[in-house]
Amino acid sequence: MAQEQHATVGEFAEAAEEPRGPTNFQLAVRDLKRRPPALFGLIFLVIVLLWALVPWLFSPLDPYDQNLRIFLKPPGFVDPAGNFYLLGTDQQGRDMLSRIIWGARISLIVGFAAVVVSGFIGITLGIVAGYFGGVIDAIISRIIDSALSIPFILLAMSIVAIMGPSLRNVILAIAIRTWIVYARVIRGTVLSVKEVEYITGAKASGCSTFRVLFMHVLPNVLSPAIVIATLYLGRMIIIEAALSFLGVGVPPPTPTWGGMLSHGREYIDTAWWIAFFPGMILMLTVLSVNLLGDWLRDTLDPKMKRLTE
Repeated sequence: MAQEQHATVGEFAEAAEEPRGPTNFQLAVRDLKRRPPALFGLIFLVIVLLWALVPWLFSPLDPYDQNLRIFLKPPGFVDPAGNFYLLGTDQQGRDMLSRIIWGARISLIVGFAAVVVSGFIGITLGIVAGYFGGVIDAIISRIIDSALSIPFILLAMSIVAIMGPSLRNVILAIAIRTWIVYARVIRGTVLSVKEVEYITGAKASGCSTFRVLFMHVLPNVLSPAIVIATLYLGRMIIIEAALSFLGVGVPPPTPTWGGMLSHGREYIDTAWWIAFFPGMILMLTVLSVNLLGDWLRDTLDPKMKRLTE
């Protein structure tokens, strides 16, 4: 009997000493290392995020400092004072590199803020429509259908033109239309989630509707919402650049990538760098967001993970 007890204790000790498997985070990091495009996207986004958070640490000169004596100077220009202009100067003699770095702040602020605002509206309405159904679902669905009938860029331009060009109005104009994507996806997810056993059990145990929605339904719809937010972040940045390009975005002299593209088109034959470098950074930023979003979708969606294995 003592030997059996000793053997049992030994088995428990060996089981306790066995190494645990990797966590979900470790598996995600391991998968990220095996996907160079996604890793490139993450690294580039970290650089752009640092530009947006602490631009004064990376900006060699003041982005607002004008000097008409050195306007339209090519990349690599050095002025008499010894200042080095790596990406040249614009039509007002301002350093292009400094303006690109400071322009990252506007693009990311608009992108992240629009994603958060539209996500909050869309997730809330999607959960309400999918969970309660009936008349509420019909009303929200008709609002979505009506909003889809209005061209996106036309609606955004109209809102900014009526309310005036400003950072807040640009964010509002973008968010007031993109919440539809969240609402449609989340509604469909809730329709399938609300019929599972643990939701039924929670309602049978006397949980309030708010508790069921917040504690049981919401956690199950966050994964698709995160994927949508990641994939649409790049689109938000593109829309902000388009509005600035059309002159209805953030007003000058605040540096924005779209505004620099708009000003550079007038000098595309004589000073190509004014439009080329902001456009290149904008393209790489959106590409990085999309690459990282593809990896995040494959990581969070079990169906996609099984297809790629």
